[in-house]
Amino acid sequence: MKFIHTADLHLGSPFEGLSAIPESYLERLHRGTNAAFLFLVKVALHEKVDFILIAGDFFDNHRPSVALQVMVYEQFEKLQRAGISVYLCLGNHDYLDLDKASVFFPENVYLFPNYPTTKSFLIKGEEIAITSFSYAQRWSKDIIQKFPKKSTAKWHLGMLHGALRETDLGSHYAPFSKEQLFEKKYDYWALGHIHKRTELSLAPPIIYPGSIQGKNRKETGPKGFYIVEEQGGKLIPHFHELKTVIWQTLDFVIEKNSNRAAFEKKIFEELTRLAADNSEAELILVTLRISFSNQDTVKLKKMVTSGFLIRRLRNLLHQVSNLYVEKVVVTLTAAPAVSLIDAGVLEKAKDAVFQKLSLAETADKLLDYPFIEKHLFQDGVKKEIETAAMLNLIEEADDHENITG
Repeated sequence: MKFIHTADLHLGSPFEGLSAIPESYLERLHRGTNAAFLFLVKVALHEKVDFILIAGDFFDNHRPSVALQVMVYEQFEKLQRAGISVYLCLGNHDYLDLDKASVFFPENVYLFPNYPTTKSFLIKGEEIAITSFSYAQRWSKDIIQKFPKKSTAKWHLGMLHGALRETDLGSHYAPFSKEQLFEKKYDYWALGHIHKRTELSLAPPIIYPGSIQGKNRKETGPKGFYIVEEQGGKLIPHFHELKTVIWQTLDFVIEKNSNRAAFEKKIFEELTRLAADNSEAELILVTLRISFSNQDTVKLKKMVTSGFLIRRLRNLLHQVSNLYVEKVVVTLTAAPAVSLIDAGVLEKAKDAVFQKLSLAETADKLLDYPFIEKHLFQDGVKKEIETAAMLNLIEEADDHENITG
């Protein structure tokens, strides 16, 4: 027996947190939205798997476009012609009350109802059982207790779109504990909901495959799905990495006595190496995180904060069609010691100024727009404002010292 375990494809999802990017890269980004699913189908056909488990959030919402539904139907038909079945449960994004809504898939696709159900079938004369359920609404309370214990089937698989109880503080997403899963005595738990690949156990396998590709710059790291195969009386999972749209953060520190040309060259070489190592990727979206660690390097900060560096890199990389430098973030690893500003005084001033109330007073009527208010008070944004303000203050102090000193 061989099967694929995937989850959280979020087909139809817009990519999050992107600033405006050129049309040519935008086209690649849109192609990448469905490319991961198309590649998964190709792998399933090549590997001649018996079936595919999709553990929730196959679609990004419960009203996918007609065009997307047609594309999915055609891919499922390809699998049907190859004799590959699909077992699908709905998650908290693509939830549906299946007593009130109809879903049309080819005959090889089995959609689990809104209550725990066991589907049994034969593969080469051996019985396989799969227990799962689909979300009827966005939240699902305790339901793991309604899953039956292992049946007499040779292999009993559980498929659950949910969260570990200790991480699901509101108990909204079919919360469970590892102990509850162990008690069922299943041979494999195909989990979904958490976008970071996580192996909670290997005996038996209890696995989150993670999202098939990142939705935003926070979802970095290898993305893909698992191919699970019966070997020596056990089910052995192997991670299969996909590279369609990659979000990558690169860290650089401007060291003492760094010069612009050498720093530019260092970043450019790292970016071209990244593109070459991931040549099969549809698009690599890069965030550069640049740290200043010494007073002498503050003189280079204009190159970074003015936007000159990102424009320069984009020009240098214009022939690298699958990589785009999307953002540059500046951080201070330590408050630089400057002659006119004591580091301790600077830190106290920062703590006094960058309070939520002070930021709100400064933003004034901009906060009438909810999306601005939500963005402004994110921890990362607040840190960026702090850093920019401190660097500007330090530069002004240096300029004043140069004039008066």
